[in-house]
Amino acid sequence: MSDTVPTTVPYATAEWNANQLKLLAILAMTFDHFLFLNPQWAANSVLRMPGRLAAPIMCFFIAEGFLHTSNLHRYMGRLFLFALLSHVPYCLYFGYTPFQGTPYTSVLWSLLLGLVALAALKRESWPVSARLLPLPICCLLAYTADWNYIAVLLVLVFGVFREDPMKRSLAHGAVGVLYVLQAMTYHLNPLPRLGIFLSIPVLLLYNGNLGKKSKVLQHAFYWYYPVHLLLLYLLHQFL
Repeated sequence: MSDTVPTTVPYATAEWNANQLKLLAILAMTFDHFLFLNPQWAANSVLRMPGRLAAPIMCFFIAEGFLHTSNLHRYMGRLFLFALLSHVPYCLYFGYTPFQGTPYTSVLWSLLLGLVALAALKRESWPVSARLLPLPICCLLAYTADWNYIAVLLVLVFGVFREDPMKRSLAHGAVGVLYVLQAMTYHLNPLPRLGIFLSIPVLLLYNGNLGKKSKVLQHAFYWYYPVHLLLLYLLHQFL
């Protein structure tokens, strides 16, 4: 989910391009969401572990998109639009009330807030306090969204430590530990969340290349999220 992707990045072990990693994220996310068609499948910790690959890959390309977009406001606007479009399908499929009660919403809202926090942090003309202030605000605003403040922190990690794969991986792992501890705090089974650590070696495979350039493909990555949730919801009603 980025406007542009650079031709080179400092990853010596790189093998996969952006389109391949985004496709992996889509497959992992779809498989994870498909499990919710059956409560027993969704409750299986082992089956849900691969699904934890999706959000970190999305966060990674949000950070990449920030660093290379030619129009930050348009980029934020696109994310905001698709966060709105995804809200109702997300709530319908996962059993939330779209416009009443606790405002649960999709990971796209968390990704947008991660982008906002990263953009503020990178404003070198601002004083340090002004650059850091949006971070806790964005984390709070993301609290009821899927992946909540964890996604915000991941976007920052990928944006700040992009030039140093070792530091990036260590920070990625630290956020992963926080993600697992979060589940324990809420008395949830932490086993599925261990899958987040699978995304560390996967992201080291990135070779910095976009792959096939296509406006259709670029827009498809955005549209896929709300459309697949809506289709799964309709399938769930049919079954």
